[in-house]
Amino acid sequence: MREPLRFTFYALRFIFPITTKNMAISLENKIVLVTGASSGFGADAARLFAREGCIVVLAARRMDRLTALAEEIRAAGGEALPLPLDVAEQSQIEDLVQTVLDAYGRIDILFNNAGFGRLDWLERLDPERDINAQLDVNLRGLIQVTRAVLPHMLARRAGHIINVSSVAGMIAAPLYSIYAATKYGVRAFTDALRREVAPFGVQVSGIYPGPAFTEFGKHSGDNAVKSDLKLPNWISMSSEYVARRAVSLAKRPRRTLVIPWWFRPLVSFDYHFPSLVDWLLKVAFVRRFHKVETAPREAPCGHAVGQAPFRGCFARSPTKRRNMRISRLTKLSESLRASNLDALALNPSPSLTYLTSLHFHISERPVVVIFTADHAPVIILPELEMLKVTGLPYEIKAFPYPENPAEWEGVFRRAVQSLGLDGRRIGVEPRAMRLLEFRHIQAGAPEADFPDASDAVSRLRVRKDPDEIAAMRKAVKAAQSALEATIPFIKIGMTEKEIAGELVVQLLRHGSQSEMPFAPIVSGGPNSANPHASPSERRLQPGDLLVVDWGASVDGYISDLTRTFAIGEVEAEYRKIHQIVLEANAAGRAAAKPGVPCANVDKAAREVIEKAGYGQYFTHRTGHGIGMEGHEEPYMRSDNMQILEPGMAFTVEPGIYLPERGGVRIEDNVVISEKGAECLSDMERELRVVE
Repeated sequence: MREPLRFTFYALRFIFPITTKNMAISLENKIVLVTGASSGFGADAARLFAREGCIVVLAARRMDRLTALAEEIRAAGGEALPLPLDVAEQSQIEDLVQTVLDAYGRIDILFNNAGFGRLDWLERLDPERDINAQLDVNLRGLIQVTRAVLPHMLARRAGHIINVSSVAGMIAAPLYSIYAATKYGVRAFTDALRREVAPFGVQVSGIYPGPAFTEFGKHSGDNAVKSDLKLPNWISMSSEYVARRAVSLAKRPRRTLVIPWWFRPLVSFDYHFPSLVDWLLKVAFVRRFHKVETAPREAPCGHAVGQAPFRGCFARSPTKRRNMRISRLTKLSESLRASNLDALALNPSPSLTYLTSLHFHISERPVVVIFTADHAPVIILPELEMLKVTGLPYEIKAFPYPENPAEWEGVFRRAVQSLGLDGRRIGVEPRAMRLLEFRHIQAGAPEADFPDASDAVSRLRVRKDPDEIAAMRKAVKAAQSALEATIPFIKIGMTEKEIAGELVVQLLRHGSQSEMPFAPIVSGGPNSANPHASPSERRLQPGDLLVVDWGASVDGYISDLTRTFAIGEVEAEYRKIHQIVLEANAAGRAAAKPGVPCANVDKAAREVIEKAGYGQYFTHRTGHGIGMEGHEEPYMRSDNMQILEPGMAFTVEPGIYLPERGGVRIEDNVVISEKGAECLSDMERELRVVE
């Protein structure tokens, strides 16, 4: 009888924890430092803190995302300061804290959120890239950031430290051994620190979220493992929900927050009935990986990363994504042979992402991947980026270099020489390859030739597969929804910049990635006669034409659309040229068919405008390819006899531009199919009046 009673008591205690009903604390003008703010809980918490009137300091490694998030917060009327931070670097932590104190004089709330996990069997985890990296970021980094901020809170006898741990810090599941160890450490650190500083006015809380929809899953381990462990949607919480609970915790501080609530009895189970939880986890995790005979493989040696020994049903058929990457690399090998190339060297670019799924931001640190027809790709990259090349569905040999630039050339030389490429033909993409990377490659192969290999890659990318087209379809939908949400915002007297800012916010809200394909073009009145005008401080006036050229990015693929609006009543000629451009757009789309040259699309649209007497005011080609880039092959140009094939995607965007008066452009996105052409965009094309 005692066991059931004890279970009932502890279960109720975890479901309904005893807390003091504090009055809610106002967060107005609080200085909140959020680590790991570039995505997931951190980004959503930053948005919500800003809505509460906080001044939010955004800290993470990905400055591009932080900048976009800061712009979003500012556009919504908040205040945000983006600062770069790698929590594994002590000097960066100290510099960041000092910068915040210099700017604001204090830090009221520290939201320790930076972290990542690697989901895998222990023997598959690399000692440095997986084990030490998790310890450095999840535990040591959190402790060091707290240590840097704490003295300033103690001096003021005020402050709140919120440490984001995980349910894995309360219940350790198989395949999460190192991640769980770091989160148990965070839990212990949080409890000890809370008791240590409580007499001095500083509060310390721990958040223990369960499964949630964040980017954690994208980088947590082998794709086959993640596929087999994918949880039902009803179990996982939204990132925003966790962030809302975190902000609520800041308003009403308490020691511990476990979410969702039904994990609390499970935590109690683990403490009081460990055998039962062991059995549940065995069913949920381990048995699912021993349904077939174990078929281990020899692991790559040396610096090779990516593929690792398979265990249990990891040996099943490759996933669709893995097949896609391997297929693309195989086709590249065939393309290299057909182009008489011994190798292809790519620096960070859409082509590199297309072939490998790897994405690097261009910086002062060089990154190069060298592909050959007969060997695994070789990548030369900074040591700090090594996590990106673990868990890939293909083998890649990594040559990491340290921070000291004096050592870079030696690493590049060893990498290039390992492939025996001196005196060979190493193709490059001239429009993407920087002199920085090129000189390092050349140092390793001084006798090599470096021909233009753009065609070898573009012939692979020009025909989109169904997954790519699906991503572009989503990008079109996101863009159209964003503009529809922006139109009610447009009023006479607004500046072009104000409209562009609202459009950017709506793009993010409707599903676009923060890395947008291009800055929206919003040009009114005389500015609309410039096809590539930048948004200015000019205010909309009655009688203006307003051209909006915008796009979204989803899963790395983009949309590129244009619509023209009338600001109040416009003169008759403006309505006339809009109708002409509308007919030219329809003619261009109708001419887009498999088996016809690109020039036919341009000709069909251009003839409509020329016959109407406005040919001299149509000053650009009719369209360009779209995909991972805003401008790529094929190009709808009068001299381009390239044949349209199924899978090719491009824009149809005729325009008429009357100098110093105004312009009209209507742009749609088209994909060639086996039977004809599909227009992905269906937003209204008629001249719409806004006032």
